[in-house]
Amino acid sequence: MIERQFEKMGADLRLINTPRPSQPSAADRRRFGSFTRSRRPLSVDVRGGEFIITKDADVKVRVVDVDPKGRHLLLMSEVDGAKEKFLCGHDERDWFVAAVPGRPSNIAQAMEFLKPAAAREAQDRKGVRKKNRNKRKNLGFVRQGEWFFIPAPNLKPEKLLIVGPEPMTRDRRSKPHMVEFCYRTGGVQVYVHSKHAPNGISVEAYNKMMRKIREGDSTLTRWGWQTMTRDAGVFAKGWVRHADHKTIYLDGWHEIRMNRENEAPAMRHVAFLD
Repeated sequence: MIERQFEKMGADLRLINTPRPSQPSAADRRRFGSFTRSRRPLSVDVRGGEFIITKDADVKVRVVDVDPKGRHLLLMSEVDGAKEKFLCGHDERDWFVAAVPGRPSNIAQAMEFLKPAAAREAQDRKGVRKKNRNKRKNLGFVRQGEWFFIPAPNLKPEKLLIVGPEPMTRDRRSKPHMVEFCYRTGGVQVYVHSKHAPNGISVEAYNKMMRKIREGDSTLTRWGWQTMTRDAGVFAKGWVRHADHKTIYLDGWHEIRMNRENEAPAMRHVAFLD
């Protein structure tokens, strides 16, 4: 049944059921400590134009909504009693899967839930009609993949702070979207380390950590740190390019916002990264 739903939107699906890892006995837990499952009970992936769902046999998946013409469907999973949603579909040149925050009941709601608040506010402010709200370009925003560009006609950037071309990436594993011109303003400086502070720490916390190192704390390292800016306003104009998406042109400055996929608990089950 689920494979036929994917076929309706023109996609191939490979559904792989795997046995759930066996739980240790009470005696083994007392002897070896707590048990942690070494793999995910569910993985939703896209490879070579094919959707691949790998799941434990007791994990339930079903299609909630399908749009054959628009080539999208809304998938729901149930893992250990928790229900989560995924938007699967075709965007310009390739198939994609996105974890969806909230509780959408259909494809249109899932698309709205994925939009950042600034994009929804802009489309409301500009009076974008319902039929145009999920187009990649309307009066409220321009979209390329997971990135939204919202017009900022009143922005007056300092010329010396304009840089470019500049890459934008969701994380280190994804292919960058290249922006012709980029401008950052505001924000807070933080120190980032892949092990000690992957989400960044304040200057005060960083200085405190360096003092511990000087006092002989061998669990910390002074190497591998980099300074970054958190919560800065980021703006772009000009050409925006990506290998998997149609090139767009931003006529004037636009605020950059990423979709809300990272807010979805289901994100941990998504294996595909662009």
